[in-house]
Amino acid sequence: MKDRGRRHRRALVGCGLGLLVAAAVAAPPGTAADELYAYHARPGDTLIGLSRKILIDPKHWVDLQQMNHVVQPRTLPLGSLLNIPYRWLRVSPESAEVLAVGGDARLDGRPLTKGAKVVAGSLIETGSTGSATVAMPDGSVVTVQRDSQLSIERLSLIDGLKAQDVRVRLTAGRAETHVQPQHDVGRFEIRTPVAVTAVRGTQFRASFDESGDDARTETLEGTVGVLAGGAAVPVAAGYGTRVEKGQPPAPPILLPPPPSLERIGPLVTDDRLLLEFAAVPGAVRYRWQLAADAEFFTVLNDNLVDTIPAVVSGLPDGHYWLRLRSVTTDGLEGADAVREITVRRAPRAPTPVTPDDGANLSSGRAALTFSGDETAVAYDVEIANDAAFLASAVQRVTRPEFVAEHLAVGTYYWRVRAINAAGDSGPFGPNRVLRVRAESPVPLVAAAADRSVTAHWATTGAQRYRIEVARDRQFSALEADALVSGERWDSPPLRPGDHFVRLTAIDEDGYAAPPKAPVAVWVPVPAWYWLAVPGVLALPFL
Repeated sequence: MKDRGRRHRRALVGCGLGLLVAAAVAAPPGTAADELYAYHARPGDTLIGLSRKILIDPKHWVDLQQMNHVVQPRTLPLGSLLNIPYRWLRVSPESAEVLAVGGDARLDGRPLTKGAKVVAGSLIETGSTGSATVAMPDGSVVTVQRDSQLSIERLSLIDGLKAQDVRVRLTAGRAETHVQPQHDVGRFEIRTPVAVTAVRGTQFRASFDESGDDARTETLEGTVGVLAGGAAVPVAAGYGTRVEKGQPPAPPILLPPPPSLERIGPLVTDDRLLLEFAAVPGAVRYRWQLAADAEFFTVLNDNLVDTIPAVVSGLPDGHYWLRLRSVTTDGLEGADAVREITVRRAPRAPTPVTPDDGANLSSGRAALTFSGDETAVAYDVEIANDAAFLASAVQRVTRPEFVAEHLAVGTYYWRVRAINAAGDSGPFGPNRVLRVRAESPVPLVAAAADRSVTAHWATTGAQRYRIEVARDRQFSALEADALVSGERWDSPPLRPGDHFVRLTAIDEDGYAAPPKAPVAVWVPVPAWYWLAVPGVLALPFL
């Protein structure tokens, strides 16, 4: 079975080269070389019987005998080559169908759509973001890459042989093909201005560089024949060749191996895909492609990078196939590395809005607000009393706001992250600091007979307290001003009359909390004064 398979593959290679050789042989007067169809005799073929089967006028069998120097028209050796003018063949026109379209692609100058019919004479053009995949009637597929021009020169069925005859011309850019086996009778050619590539069943790439006037062929499966400068060269799987204008094909060289994608994970949670991989020996750049399907019929992104790692940004959420290959100094592109990836962007990091960074709060309640994200369904608010968030509390909310209650005096750090509907958490936003300060207490004040005032209060956690006494509510002229660290203060003797007392809590860093409303106190006139001074006088110290 293996030997038979190898013989079959060798036969296909021979047939493919036969097509190219046939195009190069001398044609009869008035017949262009590219209008010859190469037919290889099959079991039971006779020249007369074959002419009746495939020619418009079977009488041309005599002309075929002369053209091809057939000695015995009733006995055609198996595999022998017959060059037949294409205009003598009975053919039926066929149409291809557009399988997929990506980005900017046009058919005869009009926007290309999926399902459109493509016939001989059609021109497919793609822009810098475009791609188009066309399925031939036999299932062969051609994918036109970005910045390319591909015209359909021939698309027909050779009646009697049930063989497809396809000829396309690539005048700019690149095309990838997967040709179904033609059973030794069909024909599939891709022509460029400098070379012809003919196959009977294989997978390969063809490209033409307008600026350099050269063409390249890279074979991925099977073997293709490349004709240029009067020479035909077989290019086996894993090899590629370059053709310069007016020159024969360069000797095929081994294509570089695929890059390793083991460093690229299957899930991308950012809109930035990091193309990180080990450099491939012999590669001077790399082509990466992103497609919506495993066959790469719809190529969404197609670009070259010179250095690694490289960053691909702006990817929307979705399921993709990533393809990466090496490019040599000759412009030949190697085997593909393919990775299925999912881009599921986590929500953006929220930005704190209020309170300001470093804000001082004089109560144990903090109203936190932050920026929202359109993809978020929830937010995690994390609050800690250390900048590393080693010991923290997380509260999940559904709106971009949260009120933290019952915060003790101290320094707090807070940050927020968003969560989308898939449950993916985005990164935390920037940290912010807030400080809950000790409130200034309201003292209980009492005046003694000796004209002193006693004040005491409940501690609020401050390091010390400033107590002020004045004769007016504006505290424009202080009667007493003291710093105490306890919860009680006794004033020196004060002048009799109305006085006002207030407290200011002061933290260890010197922050002074706003004082509460002052407390009024009456300092009485001492009894001895009335005994010492007769009559009603204006007391000098009132």
